Amino acid sequence: KLRADIHTERFVINQNGVQSLLRFHDGKLKRLLPLGTTPSMIKPVPSFDFFERRYPEVCGNSLGYGDFCSGSTWGDFIALSVLLEAAGANPLDLEKRRTGFVLQLRILYTNAEDFWQWPIGFKPRIIYEPVLQNYSTDDTVLFQRLRPSQGESSAGTVEIIKCVFLKSVSLGTHVEWSTEKALTDLAIAVTLLKISHSIVNILAPMAYKATQSLKHVAVLHSVAAQSATPVCDQVHGVHGAAQMRRKISRHLATESVEVTKTGLDLVDRFV
Repeated sequence: KLRADIHTERFVINQNGVQSLLRFHDGKLKRLLPLGTTPSMIKPVPSFDFFERRYPEVCGNSLGYGDFCSGSTWGDFIALSVLLEAAGANPLDLEKRRTGFVLQLRILYTNAEDFWQWPIGFKPRIIYEPVLQNYSTDDTVLFQRLRPSQGESSAGTVEIIKCVFLKSVSLGTHVEWSTEKALTDLAIAVTLLKISHSIVNILAPMAYKATQSLKHVAVLHSVAAQSATPVCDQVHGVHGAAQMRRKISRHLATESVEVTKTGLDLVDRFV
């Protein structure tokens, strides 16, 4: 039985209403079914339909035997065989059976994922990720067992056995909606948009006009930004007639034939 309470700065969240998932060694996530044998006993978590669509596979059964893998308001129940399978260690090899092993259970909580997926909102979940590890030479997690003496010896034999050590590591991310932060981000976004608009419409044309080879770009920018025909003084003398025609033709190559012809007629008149 695994019981997890999520502690935030303001309140404590229990597992009621939190979807539990089990991550397998191949990266696949499988859902824990709600505990119960009848519809009246089963109480799905909020956004149950979303999690059912997102994670269609389940990690075991919710009937209380065999590969038991189920969640409830009192905690999550996962059989050791299911945890070993998720860690990629079922069946265990003989070496690990002889020396023992460590099963680290990483417990990850978040409500920040899939916020914009329908239905829009926070979708809290707990992800259990079992990882199989070996004992180090300095580990002392073991127990001793006394056996009756053999033969005529009165002294008993002591058998030292390394066991299965289950340890957990918890990490979590909990987010809440903040109107103040949303308005601040919106104000920053609008300010950056205004700055970029000023750069494109004021500073960039000034740089074009100051560069002899790009003066024709300033003329095109003025036409595109103001939808007005440039006065003769703007165009006359910028480039020679043939060079001006060639440059504007290249920049208007992607426009329609009618627009290109109109632009070239302007050049013919002004130069």
